[in-house]
Amino acid sequence: MLLEKVEDIAVPKDTLRTVLWRSVRTILYTVLAIYILSIFIIGNFKVTGPSMEGTLLEGDRVLVSKLHYGARIPRILQLPWIDHSAPLLEYLNLRLYSSPILPYLRTGGLSSLKRGDIAVFNLPMQGDAYEINEVINKRIVALPGDVIVLKDGIFYCNDQREEINRVSFRHDLRTRKKLDAAEAKQWGIYDFRNQVRLLENPFIKDYFQYEIYTTATRAKTIERDANALKVTRRESDTFSDFNAYPHWLPLHWNKDNFGKITIPRKGMTLKMDANHLALYLPVIKDLEGNNRVEAREGILYIDDKPVKEYQFKKDYYFALGDNRDKSMDSRHWGFIPENHIIGKVVLIYFSKDIYRNEIRWNRIFQSPQ
Repeated sequence: MLLEKVEDIAVPKDTLRTVLWRSVRTILYTVLAIYILSIFIIGNFKVTGPSMEGTLLEGDRVLVSKLHYGARIPRILQLPWIDHSAPLLEYLNLRLYSSPILPYLRTGGLSSLKRGDIAVFNLPMQGDAYEINEVINKRIVALPGDVIVLKDGIFYCNDQREEINRVSFRHDLRTRKKLDAAEAKQWGIYDFRNQVRLLENPFIKDYFQYEIYTTATRAKTIERDANALKVTRRESDTFSDFNAYPHWLPLHWNKDNFGKITIPRKGMTLKMDANHLALYLPVIKDLEGNNRVEAREGILYIDDKPVKEYQFKKDYYFALGDNRDKSMDSRHWGFIPENHIIGKVVLIYFSKDIYRNEIRWNRIFQSPQ
């Protein structure tokens, strides 16, 4: 019997350079896939303030759908996931993005923006590269063409009073004994640090005085508690506040008493009289893409030409925080252009109490309404 000799066949081994390149290529493809996913399908947002408390808590991480309203086609070149407002970048005066190279374009969406949607958007500010502006979230309460007004903190849209069951206001609370986080949680106040504040007064010995932020329904529940002596909603502001849009004191507007005003709609034409000029000059000057806009002696000038009537180029929205007395929103910085809208909040995928370093398991995989 003949035995055949089989020679060992040498299998070529990958060089170190090949292995490294393969690993780098895999990482690059993964990052690119995640980046494309975050642009066109789903994004991530971290809630960093108390303005939506009652619905979203500080420390919540939410998924933002780009499919609902359609995804914005990128107009500028920039490094992904960079916070362009970071103090170090501002200190070094570094600009890690290009000027716009494309016009505003958006893919088709599953639905249009609706009243009551919780949206994520870029803060409306002067400048063409709005994609680098701070990203925030609020509830959309008015659409293009709507007429809105706030009276004593209550919002009305087209003469319809808002549903206030989910809206928190500041209340004054007196209790027999000192409050703790556990008792407040029983009242539906989950963020003790942001929603409850002890008002120290050395002359008061008979009770404890607190400032709490809660809904009218919860306030009635608290008032029935054995520890509660009195719960009253604070009085509305009556002074003229320069921080209120459009930052014109003769209007006597503030965060509780605001309007009436019509939300600009694309194609809407308004006569530029003194009243309309005061109400809409910030929009026409900063958000409409016009050059050299100014008001002189009660007359609107664009490119040094007087304008008697103005036709708006964009659709705008009005947004408020559910935690009404601790929210910076459209009452302060005005209307949100459609091109600033990023997406709709659809799911809380993680939640952590950043002050107590505890995971809020009961909030994970909840859909905020």
